[in-house]
Amino acid sequence: MVEVKDFKALKENNRDQNEIIISENISLVEPLILQPGVTLKGKNSSIRISGENQLIGLTKNNSIEDITLTTNKDKDAIFFNPTDIEGIFTLKNIISHGAITLISKNAKNDIEVNIENINIVEADVTHKKEGPQGYGVTVIQGALTLWNQTPGIRFDTEIKDISIGQEGNPVNGSGVFVSGTEDANIYSHLIMTNNIYTNGLLTEGTFDRISGGVFTVTNTYVDRVENKGVTKTYGFNDMV
Repeated sequence: MVEVKDFKALKENNRDQNEIIISENISLVEPLILQPGVTLKGKNSSIRISGENQLIGLTKNNSIEDITLTTNKDKDAIFFNPTDIEGIFTLKNIISHGAITLISKNAKNDIEVNIENINIVEADVTHKKEGPQGYGVTVIQGALTLWNQTPGIRFDTEIKDISIGQEGNPVNGSGVFVSGTEDANIYSHLIMTNNIYTNGLLTEGTFDRISGGVFTVTNTYVDRVENKGVTKTYGFNDMV
């Protein structure tokens, strides 16, 4: 375990299997791609990692806990590295300004993602054009997106106590978005939501795009969905 206070020390200690404790607010000048086995924790949940672009990329067996992440709302606070993703990932006790986008395009092996007590305060994913298609429409990605696009790998997830947006200040796009593809499945034992507020910003008359507050799409197998709080959408073509 190592404690760091600035970007230089954070970058230097981003080494395989390291546990990094952030003790002071840090501003990133470039995305931080976590090395395999790295755990990133705030000394307390008010400790902030901030930037203006993509913030933290996951690779293999990574955890992020007890921290606040802040980037521009149209960027990803947490994302999957584009290739060679594998292992078990834990996201816990996080406040995020910016989306969490976990898309396995070219995963190396099976994936498990455990999410607990995440609050995505603001995000805008409406500029992302890629989405599952069916019945003549494309589904907009979510402030929280888990999307298996790698045939032959197993993607499991459990989502507990996820909050997205605020009353009168929804995220732009879908809220919780869990999907596979025609060739790749995704499995979830539980999706448990608190308050979800979304607005897809679609204009009236749009016929080929929709969004949703809590949306499971292609080849998604979920044992149980519990909506404990409000699920509210504000815009045209916004499913609840």
